[in-house]
Amino acid sequence: MVVSSAETPYFEHYFLIDAVLFLDSFLEATERLLKDGSQYKQKHEDASRSLAGTFLTVGAEQHPESVKDFLDKKRQEARGALIESEASVCIQAKRREAYLTPDIEWEKFKENAVSQYLGAGSGGMLALLRSQKQQRSLDVSGSQLGDRQLTKEELLFIQTLRDCNDEILTTHSAVSNLLERFSAIFTTLSTDKAVRELWNAFSAVVGHARSDARAVTTQDQVAAFRSSESFNKLLIAGARSYLELSAYTVAEEQVRNPVRDVSNELSSNAASSGGESTNVVVAYARAQLSKSRLSLGESTSGTRLHGVPVWALIYSAIRLGALRTAVTFCSQGDESTRDFARYITEYQRNNGALLASSLHELQTTYRNQNPASGNSDLYKQAVMAIISRAEPEQDFGGIIHSVHDWLWTKLAQTDTSASSPSSSSIDLTLQKLQHTVRSRFPAKQTDDCEAFLAFVLTGQFELAVERLFLNVKFRSHAAFMAIGLKQAKVLLISHETQLASVLLKRDGLFFLDLASVVRIYADGFRRRHLEPALEVYFHLSETPAVKVSHYDHQFSNLFEFCVYKLAKDTGNYAELFGVADAPGTAAVAGLAVPRKGLVHRLLPDATRVVVALAQDLIQNGELVEGLELYETTKQMTAMFRVLLKVLADDVLFPTTARQRQSLLNLATKYAERFQVAGGHDDVTVRNVYVMLDLLTFLNRVDNQEYRQALAIMRNINLIPLEQNAVGTAVAAYQADLLPEVRECIPFVTLQTMQALVSCYAAEKERILSSRIGAEVGSPLRTANLLVSGVRLSDGLIKLQATYRKQSHAILDFGNKIPSQQLPNLMDLLIKLEGALI
Repeated sequence: MVVSSAETPYFEHYFLIDAVLFLDSFLEATERLLKDGSQYKQKHEDASRSLAGTFLTVGAEQHPESVKDFLDKKRQEARGALIESEASVCIQAKRREAYLTPDIEWEKFKENAVSQYLGAGSGGMLALLRSQKQQRSLDVSGSQLGDRQLTKEELLFIQTLRDCNDEILTTHSAVSNLLERFSAIFTTLSTDKAVRELWNAFSAVVGHARSDARAVTTQDQVAAFRSSESFNKLLIAGARSYLELSAYTVAEEQVRNPVRDVSNELSSNAASSGGESTNVVVAYARAQLSKSRLSLGESTSGTRLHGVPVWALIYSAIRLGALRTAVTFCSQGDESTRDFARYITEYQRNNGALLASSLHELQTTYRNQNPASGNSDLYKQAVMAIISRAEPEQDFGGIIHSVHDWLWTKLAQTDTSASSPSSSSIDLTLQKLQHTVRSRFPAKQTDDCEAFLAFVLTGQFELAVERLFLNVKFRSHAAFMAIGLKQAKVLLISHETQLASVLLKRDGLFFLDLASVVRIYADGFRRRHLEPALEVYFHLSETPAVKVSHYDHQFSNLFEFCVYKLAKDTGNYAELFGVADAPGTAAVAGLAVPRKGLVHRLLPDATRVVVALAQDLIQNGELVEGLELYETTKQMTAMFRVLLKVLADDVLFPTTARQRQSLLNLATKYAERFQVAGGHDDVTVRNVYVMLDLLTFLNRVDNQEYRQALAIMRNINLIPLEQNAVGTAVAAYQADLLPEVRECIPFVTLQTMQALVSCYAAEKERILSSRIGAEVGSPLRTANLLVSGVRLSDGLIKLQATYRKQSHAILDFGNKIPSQQLPNLMDLLIKLEGALI
């Protein structure tokens, strides 16, 4: 079933916002294309006039293609490009949003847009493009997706849904009476009568049909139950009971508040017949006769009771489910009605069905007297046909005045014992009735409420929800009905998505795409109402997560994915997942006290979602926000692994001094908080401390504080400065350092050698300057050295030997570690070591 644009104008504005940026470029290109066509037309006309002045005749093979053909071709190309663009945008939107909503919207939008473009001429094309572009810009400036305000009615539904969710979390079982709870909301609301009737019918029929569904757990079991004979019996009994009770209630209200003053007559009726049901049946019969425009004297058979033809009273009593009253009317009538009383008595005793012998006997009687006898009493024919199930195809014109009446006559003649539509060519089975209903209530041609009622009363719950969902006015009701059906264990759910539909037909059954129904509904208000959206999304916990290439994360169910999307699109991380507070004495001790967010009641373990969001934030450069998310779920190892990677990247790809210092402060804060909070000895945390020392070392090198830098390195002994420490350093490199730190070691080794050479040069200059009485740091005076002829002192020789030993240790260490990131490490080290002269 394909959703048409006429059915859901709600989609016209609601899901087009994300597509504006994609369409603008195409519209501009189309405008340029058509403008080029206009320019070509002018040039071609000028050239044609020139040719006409030179030649008297021009052959067809010499003349260029006509302007009209050219423009037609360009318009056709533009339309084709438009269709391709819409398809491309649809695919992109699907990958980006990962659910059915864009598919439905783009399918309808393409249908409208293409039809408009194909109907536009060359002049109207540009105007249409400009107007649509302007309209989309206005749409974008308006309300965004998810900002809708919930109604009072919806808030009551969601409060009921919240109580249901609490029961599910506590009992770990479905809440089978959720539909009845939803229906009860309307007893406290002064709402639309049509909506109240929808809910009353829905809850009554489903509540009656689910009585044997307690043991149903899987979708295969649901499908088997829905196809069973017991379900057919329960459904038809519940549907008939609802139709009879609703008609009786209306007639009873008419008796209490009559349109005209018939109180005296009804009082006398009650006195003579002895019951309130008699008054109700009489009032109903009078109303039916009035609608049929039949006078009380037009009945050609039977007698009259209370001024009404007796067969009309009998039919009305059966229609209202007052079978005892029907028997009473039969006994008070003529000989034919008194003889007919035995059938109604048996009909009542067998819950609306005759025994096989009586059924065959009454069918024979009906067929023998129907056309041949010339009997024109429509009510007698209807009573005999309905009780005997002799006319399942007959619509009983003149008696049937509403969809309720039509459905009742069909359900009353449905054979519940025949589970297959091919069991008999005469019997009306539930499957045949369902097919008749689908044919009688096509989309866009019949009233949605009437179609919904017909689908529900014939057990086509998925079609009923879909029909209501496609009507914007009733979309919220359809979503809650779908959730209620799922809890009642009678909903056939599809985990497959079909383009432009929320239904999937397979093996003769219709399956509802519950995920799309729930998400399309909740997405309309999720930005403004986070908690209500979560309560609705929660019912996708048993739905498998979508698999979309656009997202690299894996989720266990669709509820987790919806939470991820909600947080990602709104940015309300603290409200959804809580924050790590440090109140009171905990703040003094440095302990982080997590405060739970909205998600944790419904999703106690939100680790998978939080980690996915934190990874996205960090990838987008929002390091602080990502680390805070890690901390809310106590993912300390993951948090420090991220810090380790960020610190390593700063070593390999140096940033500014200010950025490095900010990163150092952030990493130090988390490391100290972890240590004060009594964190266990973790290899990741130890490596973070190593990286903090390395960054401090590099800061000293960058500031040309070489002596302090070498002191830090001697303290941590990561790069050995003594020959006897090389083995220990290599062993620590292999056993204690994580890959992120190992990648940095070659670069740090080179920086250590650079610091060593620079420190040696400074010491050498100081010694040489002091030999000639110069101040440290003053230019070396070569003339004085030549004159003095003083050789290098023993101190300079010892200095050179000391630094060479240290450089040899660095060279030995560099030769023993892998250096994929710096392949020419040894060449650079040897070159630097050569400066120690």
